[in-house]
Amino acid sequence: MRRRLTDTIQTGSAAMAEFIDAVRVFRKRKQLVLTAARGLLAARCRYPNNREFHRWLRRTPYSALTKHDRSALTQIGRHEWQVRRFLATTGIASPTLLWRTAR
Repeated sequence: MRRRLTDTIQTGSAAMAEFIDAVRVFRKRKQLVLTAARGLLAARCRYPNNREFHRWLRRTPYSALTKHDRSALTQIGRHEWQVRRFLATTGIASPTLLWRTAR
Protein backbone atom coordinates (compact mmCIF):
# COMPACT_ATOMS: atom_id res chain seq x y z
CA MET A 1 0.00 0.00 0.00
CA ARG A 2 2.76 2.43 0.97
CA ARG A 3 4.68 1.68 -2.25
CA ARG A 4 1.54 2.29 -4.31
CA LEU A 5 0.99 5.65 -2.61
CA THR A 6 4.61 6.59 -3.24
CA ASP A 7 4.29 5.73 -6.93
CA THR A 8 1.06 7.70 -7.23
CA ILE A 9 2.62 10.68 -5.45
CA GLN A 10 5.63 10.66 -7.78
CA THR A 11 3.44 10.36 -10.86
CA GLY A 12 1.23 13.19 -9.60
CA SER A 13 4.23 15.42 -8.86
CA ALA A 14 5.58 14.85 -12.36
CA ALA A 15 2.16 15.68 -13.79
CA MET A 16 2.04 18.84 -11.64
CA ALA A 17 5.41 19.97 -12.99
CA GLU A 18 4.15 19.44 -16.54
CA PHE A 19 0.88 21.16 -15.64
CA ILE A 20 2.71 24.29 -14.56
CA ASP A 21 4.92 24.21 -17.67
CA ALA A 22 1.91 23.73 -19.93
CA VAL A 23 0.16 26.95 -18.99
CA ARG A 24 -0.17 27.95 -22.62
CA VAL A 25 -0.92 24.49 -23.88
CA PHE A 26 -4.55 24.34 -22.80
CA ARG A 27 -5.42 20.87 -24.01
CA LYS A 28 -2.46 19.28 -22.28
CA ARG A 29 -3.41 21.00 -19.01
CA LYS A 30 -6.86 19.46 -19.16
CA GLN A 31 -5.32 16.02 -19.60
CA LEU A 32 -2.85 16.51 -16.74
CA VAL A 33 -5.28 17.90 -14.18
CA LEU A 34 -6.69 14.47 -13.25
CA THR A 35 -3.24 12.91 -12.86
CA ALA A 36 -2.07 15.84 -10.73
CA ALA A 37 -5.24 15.60 -8.64
CA ARG A 38 -4.69 11.88 -8.04
CA GLY A 39 -1.10 12.56 -6.94
CA LEU A 40 -2.07 15.31 -4.51
CA LEU A 41 -4.86 13.18 -3.04
CA ALA A 42 -2.41 10.28 -2.59
CA ALA A 43 0.03 12.62 -0.83
CA ARG A 44 -2.74 13.81 1.47
CA CYS A 45 -3.51 10.18 2.33
CA ARG A 46 0.15 9.40 2.92
CA TYR A 47 0.71 12.53 5.04
CA PRO A 48 -2.57 13.04 6.97
CA ASN A 49 -0.83 15.25 9.53
CA ASN A 50 -0.88 18.88 8.31
CA ARG A 51 2.68 19.57 9.41
CA GLU A 52 4.07 16.54 7.56
CA PHE A 53 1.96 17.32 4.51
CA HIS A 54 3.19 20.91 4.30
CA ARG A 55 6.78 19.77 4.79
CA TRP A 56 6.33 17.42 1.81
CA LEU A 57 4.47 20.08 -0.16
CA ARG A 58 7.32 22.59 -0.01
CA ARG A 59 9.59 20.16 -1.89
CA THR A 60 7.18 19.60 -4.78
CA PRO A 61 5.83 21.50 -7.78
CA TYR A 62 2.45 21.60 -6.03
CA SER A 63 3.82 24.40 -3.84
CA ALA A 64 3.48 26.78 -6.82
CA LEU A 65 -0.31 26.53 -6.59
CA THR A 66 -2.53 28.60 -4.35
CA LYS A 67 -4.18 26.88 -1.41
CA HIS A 68 -7.49 27.16 -3.28
CA ASP A 69 -6.10 25.33 -6.31
CA ARG A 70 -4.60 22.63 -4.08
CA SER A 71 -7.89 22.20 -2.27
CA ALA A 72 -9.74 22.00 -5.59
CA LEU A 73 -7.28 19.41 -6.90
CA THR A 74 -7.85 17.30 -3.80
CA GLN A 75 -11.60 17.44 -4.34
CA ILE A 76 -11.16 16.65 -8.04
CA GLY A 77 -9.12 13.60 -7.03
CA ARG A 78 -11.86 12.47 -4.65
CA HIS A 79 -14.60 12.92 -7.27
CA GLU A 80 -12.62 11.97 -10.35
CA TRP A 81 -15.44 10.01 -12.00
CA GLN A 82 -17.71 13.07 -11.94
CA VAL A 83 -15.06 15.55 -13.05
CA ARG A 84 -13.73 13.30 -15.83
CA ARG A 85 -17.06 13.47 -17.69
CA PHE A 86 -17.36 17.22 -17.12
CA LEU A 87 -13.77 17.84 -18.23
CA ALA A 88 -14.47 16.29 -21.62
CA THR A 89 -17.17 18.87 -22.33
CA THR A 90 -15.71 22.05 -20.88
CA GLY A 91 -13.10 24.60 -21.82
CA ILE A 92 -12.03 25.12 -18.20
CA ALA A 93 -8.54 24.12 -17.09
CA SER A 94 -8.16 26.05 -13.82
CA PRO A 95 -8.46 23.59 -10.90
CA THR A 96 -10.51 25.96 -8.72
CA LEU A 97 -12.90 27.02 -11.45
CA LEU A 98 -13.14 23.46 -12.72
CA TRP A 99 -14.13 22.15 -9.30
CA ARG A 100 -16.61 24.97 -8.62
CA THR A 101 -18.29 24.35 -11.95
CA ALA A 102 -18.20 20.54 -11.89
CA ARG A 103 -19.78 20.04 -8.49
